[in-house]
Amino acid sequence: MALSETDHSADSETRQNVGIAHEKLGLPFQLEGRLQDANEELSVALSHNLALSDADPENVNAQITLAVREMQMGALMASSALPSFRNAAAARVHYESALQFLRVVLAIDSSNVRLQRSIDEVNTALQGL
Repeated sequence: MALSETDHSADSETRQNVGIAHEKLGLPFQLEGRLQDANEELSVALSHNLALSDADPENVNAQITLAVREMQMGALMASSALPSFRNAAAARVHYESALQFLRVVLAIDSSNVRLQRSIDEVNTALQGL
Protein backbone atom coordinates (compact mmCIF):
# COMPACT_ATOMS: atom_id res chain seq x y z
CA MET A 1 0.00 0.00 0.00
CA ALA A 2 1.41 3.39 -0.99
CA LEU A 3 1.78 6.06 1.64
CA SER A 4 -0.86 8.21 -0.02
CA GLU A 5 -3.41 5.38 0.10
CA THR A 6 -3.36 5.16 3.88
CA ASP A 7 -5.90 7.17 5.87
CA HIS A 8 -3.96 9.45 8.21
CA SER A 9 -6.75 11.97 8.75
CA ALA A 10 -6.98 11.32 12.49
CA ASP A 11 -3.27 11.75 13.17
CA SER A 12 -1.84 15.12 12.17
CA GLU A 13 1.73 14.20 13.08
CA THR A 14 1.60 11.13 10.84
CA ARG A 15 0.01 13.19 8.05
CA GLN A 16 2.79 15.77 8.39
CA ASN A 17 5.46 13.06 8.27
CA VAL A 18 3.89 11.43 5.23
CA GLY A 19 3.82 14.81 3.50
CA ILE A 20 7.49 15.34 4.30
CA ALA A 21 8.31 11.87 2.99
CA HIS A 22 6.60 12.63 -0.32
CA GLU A 23 8.45 15.94 -0.54
CA LYS A 24 11.73 14.14 0.06
CA LEU A 25 10.86 11.73 -2.75
CA GLY A 26 9.74 14.48 -5.11
CA LEU A 27 12.62 16.94 -4.87
CA PRO A 28 15.32 14.52 -6.10
CA PHE A 29 13.04 13.55 -8.99
CA GLN A 30 12.85 17.22 -9.88
CA LEU A 31 16.63 17.56 -9.78
CA GLU A 32 16.97 14.48 -11.98
CA GLY A 33 14.57 15.95 -14.53
CA ARG A 34 11.90 13.35 -13.75
CA LEU A 35 9.28 16.06 -13.58
CA GLN A 36 6.19 13.85 -13.83
CA ASP A 37 7.43 11.75 -10.91
CA ALA A 38 8.26 14.92 -8.98
CA ASN A 39 4.80 16.27 -9.73
CA GLU A 40 3.13 13.12 -8.41
CA GLU A 41 5.11 13.11 -5.16
CA LEU A 42 4.87 16.84 -4.51
CA SER A 43 1.13 16.77 -5.27
CA VAL A 44 0.65 14.13 -2.58
CA ALA A 45 2.74 16.20 -0.17
CA LEU A 46 0.62 19.25 -1.04
CA SER A 47 -2.60 17.36 -0.36
CA HIS A 48 -1.34 16.39 3.10
CA ASN A 49 -0.35 20.00 3.80
CA LEU A 50 -3.75 21.26 2.66
CA ALA A 51 -5.47 18.81 5.00
CA LEU A 52 -3.29 19.92 7.92
CA SER A 53 -3.94 23.57 7.16
CA ASP A 54 -7.68 22.98 6.87
CA ALA A 55 -7.72 21.04 10.14
CA ASP A 56 -5.97 23.85 12.03
CA PRO A 57 -6.18 27.18 10.17
CA GLU A 58 -4.66 29.02 13.14
CA ASN A 59 -1.45 26.96 12.92
CA VAL A 60 1.06 29.41 11.45
CA ASN A 61 3.63 26.68 10.77
CA ALA A 62 1.08 24.71 8.76
CA GLN A 63 0.27 27.82 6.73
CA ILE A 64 3.94 28.53 6.04
CA THR A 65 4.61 24.92 5.07
CA LEU A 66 1.63 25.01 2.75
CA ALA A 67 2.93 28.21 1.13
CA VAL A 68 6.36 26.63 0.65
CA ARG A 69 4.78 23.55 -0.92
CA GLU A 70 2.74 25.76 -3.28
CA MET A 71 5.95 27.59 -4.22
CA GLN A 72 7.64 24.25 -4.95
CA MET A 73 4.73 23.20 -7.15
CA GLY A 74 4.81 26.57 -8.94
CA ALA A 75 8.52 26.21 -9.62
CA LEU A 76 8.00 22.69 -10.88
CA MET A 77 5.22 23.75 -13.25
CA ALA A 78 7.28 26.71 -14.46
CA SER A 79 10.33 24.54 -15.10
CA SER A 80 11.87 24.85 -18.51
CA ALA A 81 13.93 21.68 -18.03
CA LEU A 82 11.32 19.77 -20.02
CA PRO A 83 9.41 22.21 -22.27
CA SER A 84 6.61 19.71 -22.94
CA PHE A 85 5.96 19.53 -19.17
CA ARG A 86 5.97 23.30 -18.54
CA ASN A 87 2.55 24.65 -17.58
CA ALA A 88 2.59 28.38 -16.90
CA ALA A 89 -1.12 28.48 -16.05
CA ALA A 90 -0.71 25.80 -13.38
CA ALA A 91 2.42 27.53 -12.09
CA ARG A 92 0.47 30.78 -11.77
CA VAL A 93 -2.27 29.04 -9.75
CA HIS A 94 0.28 27.56 -7.34
CA TYR A 95 2.22 30.82 -6.97
CA GLU A 96 -0.96 32.81 -6.35
CA SER A 97 -2.04 30.27 -3.76
CA ALA A 98 1.36 30.60 -2.09
CA LEU A 99 0.91 34.38 -2.00
CA GLN A 100 -2.48 33.98 -0.36
CA PHE A 101 -1.07 31.81 2.44
CA LEU A 102 2.01 34.01 2.89
CA ARG A 103 -0.14 37.14 3.19
CA VAL A 104 -2.32 35.52 5.84
CA VAL A 105 0.75 34.69 7.91
CA LEU A 106 2.30 38.11 7.28
CA ALA A 107 -0.88 39.73 8.64
CA ILE A 108 -0.29 37.79 11.87
CA ASP A 109 3.45 38.46 11.97
CA SER A 110 4.05 41.70 10.06
CA SER A 111 7.64 42.03 11.27
CA ASN A 112 8.71 38.73 9.66
CA VAL A 113 11.28 39.71 7.04
CA ARG A 114 11.57 36.15 5.71
CA LEU A 115 7.87 36.13 4.85
CA GLN A 116 8.20 39.41 2.98
CA ARG A 117 11.18 38.01 1.06
CA SER A 118 9.15 34.95 0.15
CA ILE A 119 6.35 37.18 -1.11
CA ASP A 120 8.86 39.11 -3.20
CA GLU A 121 10.26 35.83 -4.55
CA VAL A 122 6.81 34.63 -5.57
CA ASN A 123 5.99 37.97 -7.21
CA THR A 124 9.24 37.76 -9.19
CA ALA A 125 8.39 34.22 -10.26
CA LEU A 126 4.92 35.34 -11.37
CA GLN A 127 6.44 38.13 -13.46
CA GLY A 128 8.67 35.56 -15.17
CA LEU A 129 5.77 33.43 -16.39
